[in-house]
Amino acid sequence: MSGCRIAGMARYEVRMKINHMQGEMKQDAIRWAAEAIDSCGIINHIETATFIQKKFAEKYQGSWQCIVGRQFGSFVAYVETCYTFFYVNNISVLIYKSDI
Repeated sequence: MSGCRIAGMARYEVRMKINHMQGEMKQDAIRWAAEAIDSCGIINHIETATFIQKKFAEKYQGSWQCIVGRQFGSFVAYVETCYTFFYVNNISVLIYKSDI
């Protein structure tokens, strides 16, 4: 995460598309996505995804994956209660835990 700087959290419009996370995990996903965008910038999607993935791996253990971008398709296998797909403004964020 060499390109990331810790910064104050800005206001973002979050639109949830598909969510199988509950409570605190869902709130962490939204908060960490906003923090990552603040820290890494809106263009640096790889650093943003890395930031979010590391936060999930630290707190929730296991094999977490994160995809961030403006246009992508996906077909993934995931743990039933560990999947979310949402937009922060016009940036897509997909976070899931795989079974491996």
